[in-house]
Amino acid sequence: MRICVLWMLIVVCGSRSEERNYQGYSQIIPQHPVILRGSSLTLACVLGKNELSYANASHIYWKLDEDLIPEEYYSIVNETVSHVTIRNFTAQRRHVRCYIRALKHPQLLQQTELTSGFPPEKPENISCIYYDQKNFTCTWMPGRDTYLKTNYSLVKRRPGDEIICHSSHSSCFFLYPNINFTSEYEIEVIAENALGEARSDLVYVNTLKLVKTAPPELVSVEPLQGMKQMLTVIWKRPLLVPYSLSVKCNLQYRVANSTWILLNDIYMGQEKRMAYNLTGLLNFTTYAVAMQCICTDGQIFWSEWSAEKTGRTEEQAPSRKVDLWRVIRHQPDGKR
Repeated sequence: MRICVLWMLIVVCGSRSEERNYQGYSQIIPQHPVILRGSSLTLACVLGKNELSYANASHIYWKLDEDLIPEEYYSIVNETVSHVTIRNFTAQRRHVRCYIRALKHPQLLQQTELTSGFPPEKPENISCIYYDQKNFTCTWMPGRDTYLKTNYSLVKRRPGDEIICHSSHSSCFFLYPNINFTSEYEIEVIAENALGEARSDLVYVNTLKLVKTAPPELVSVEPLQGMKQMLTVIWKRPLLVPYSLSVKCNLQYRVANSTWILLNDIYMGQEKRMAYNLTGLLNFTTYAVAMQCICTDGQIFWSEWSAEKTGRTEEQAPSRKVDLWRVIRHQPDGKR
């Protein structure tokens, strides 16, 4: 049924194009078609005035790239219009060309690009993160590859307010100040390409629960003079944290090339800078330290781990008397 309707449209378009084209050159209708992969399409090659002076539609033949299309797929509508039907097209992209058998040599009349793909699937698994005074970012699963240019619209709504972010990928973000802390929003993702549209289910979010901080900045990892087997770790409050929220952190440390030892939930509160003592360490040993943080008001996203910083514990003093040896050498003149 779809092919029949398309055939009728092309016949009509071809007839109208004959009138428009009588003063011009040949053309293929439709131009740059996009079809569902595995389906069929009928195209029309319409002769212009220049070609009608020495030929008609019966002289037209077709190629798919450089492959000749068999004549059994041709049909002549009238003296100016030739149709070709391409069946079960599964290539991603190919060129369709119509030629005319001229007096001496074949002549290329016109060409167009035929593309196939799939309509978009419904976006799934929408996940959003709020970076305070920076942006609000959402990602989603787009479904199978469409093999076509597919555009996405991330829609953020609340009563009296709707903002749309456009993207060609499976993520998009709203820049500060177009997002408010502690606000509830309705989120929807719309996928569109030449073959159709798909909408996600509505998702309701509260930015208060979606805060993600930057990794904390490690200031130093150093021994405290006179304290053996200990390192003091100092770090700064992470960026991208709303001023009103408290923070807690995880700390991990290790000797080079060994397994990490994890210390959970070190409470920082609203302090701008904090120190923590690692005890029970090995003497005169280098340790690597890294940290991550999260806000304590019901947030679900931990920051990434910070860059590692290293420090070395103090050397342990000897526990018993040390033997001291001195080597005295005689010089040639007899002096020592």
